[in-house]
Amino acid sequence: MKRSGAFTLIELLVVIAIIAILAAMLMPALAKAKQSAYKITDLNNLKEFGVALNLYSSDNNDRLPFSNWASLERANPSQGWLYTYDVKTPGQFNVETGSFWPVLRTPRMYFCPSDNTNSPQFLQRGQKISSYVINGAICGYGAMASPMKLSQISPAGVSFWECNDADDYDRTHNFNDGASSPDENTSGRHGPVTPVGIFDGSARIMRINDWFAKLEATTANELWCYPGSPYGR
Repeated sequence: MKRSGAFTLIELLVVIAIIAILAAMLMPALAKAKQSAYKITDLNNLKEFGVALNLYSSDNNDRLPFSNWASLERANPSQGWLYTYDVKTPGQFNVETGSFWPVLRTPRMYFCPSDNTNSPQFLQRGQKISSYVINGAICGYGAMASPMKLSQISPAGVSFWECNDADDYDRTHNFNDGASSPDENTSGRHGPVTPVGIFDGSARIMRINDWFAKLEATTANELWCYPGSPYGR
């Protein structure tokens, strides 16, 4: 009798099982590589934000762009870094009206690649044009009607970060404008670390534990960096 060259059912099941085991072993490594790529994209985006921030300031006598702090823009609508508040249609945000747009000109640069814009949570946000916010230190966390000069603020201070979207309150509150205070917290999308922009134009990775340690500190630091207060806030 001639021997058949085809696989038996048992052999096929064994092959499928081996492939499944190998795929399961590779999945964590692939997920880790994907998350690393996302963090690199975030760092590149935040570096471009730093370039736009410094270019804007150098063209405006060292004056930083408006922060898009909600209470300030409602009282005195003006062009902010992220958008220009439209008093006639409040809540409508257009990234092309922001002061960074002439430099960046790419909507995806305003988003973390792991920020799911198709999720039901995303739809609950007010401001849906950016994953990132600027540090409200530049307007004294709402105390200053106009932004300060770049030279007044610590170059080591954190300028931008990804906003937290952990629950219903945070999604509504943290995405109501283009600025936040550090106690509104940063995103946990990247596990134990978070990408941040720096006022000197650079970007780096900060550990979440370090974020919360600086958040609870009673003295000025990289997060609480408003120069008008000895406490940075």
